[in-house]
Amino acid sequence: MTYKKNVSKMVIAIVCVILFAMTAFYCVPRFSLLSSNAVSATVVDADKHGTGGYAVLKVDGAREDGGTIFFHYYYPGNKSHLKPDESVLVSGNIMFMDESTKQGVNADLVIGTRMPVLICLILSLLGVVGAICLLPSAIRNFHNKPWSSDEEIATRNKLVNALYTAEILALVVALIFFVAGMTQVVGYACEKNHTTGNVTYQNSRQSSQHVKVHSGNGVRNYKSHYGKGIRSTYTVLQIKANSPVNGTDVFWYEGNCIILGSKNVYIGYNDNSMSVLSQFELVMTIISGMFLLVHAVSAMLISKKNPYGGKIFWFFKF
Repeated sequence: MTYKKNVSKMVIAIVCVILFAMTAFYCVPRFSLLSSNAVSATVVDADKHGTGGYAVLKVDGAREDGGTIFFHYYYPGNKSHLKPDESVLVSGNIMFMDESTKQGVNADLVIGTRMPVLICLILSLLGVVGAICLLPSAIRNFHNKPWSSDEEIATRNKLVNALYTAEILALVVALIFFVAGMTQVVGYACEKNHTTGNVTYQNSRQSSQHVKVHSGNGVRNYKSHYGKGIRSTYTVLQIKANSPVNGTDVFWYEGNCIILGSKNVYIGYNDNSMSVLSQFELVMTIISGMFLLVHAVSAMLISKKNPYGGKIFWFFKF
């Protein structure tokens, strides 16, 4: 076993761990599609609206109560768009058209097919097996060092150059995410009142001079934080709050908000302003902030014994 081969083994083991994490992240929310309780359905119509849309589906079979078999489903833009005549499985409590046609109905349903879930499940298991087989032996070889010191030094120098490049890139990306997320977190925290809610509709538009918040029958204009002449894309959301916001629990919001996966949002408001913080933005801020903090603290703790880095970097002398 050479030093270079052991480094390659370690890299493959880390890739296996990442593969397991990514496929598990995809599979866990969709495990219910593998259950016998999942209902087969067919997409009748799929209407796209910006980054999200509504679909009309029908259950493949009659209902016990004799009601309609058609129902609406809202899907955000980050999920695969349904196609007409596509056969899918549905998991969750379906609210049919004769029960409700409100906007955002059935937003919590899990809709998809079994094959992608099964493929990701197999890849997840392969990732676990690969990590278990490769990671312990690679760590053991680094401890025992069954190779010549000259080879180790030459290969290690090349590896350190690649690692400090990756470190700088990771810090830049984490810093961008942290600053972008903290802007939303601070805007939410500075509001007087706070509540939570769920997104029932999502769309994207080009920015105008003002951002509007539609609440009930009233429309309040706020000066846009986008500069003149800049036609950035902003998000249009319909939100159902868990408690009334300025007298209503369902309202429209236009602003800079990233909604990915989870539809849960945190709402800060007072009489003349409002800020919406998505769960994705909150998680993004926490993860990037923790990475920056752990990186800085660990670099300082090992700086005296680390021959490759400095006081604030792992592999970069500064």
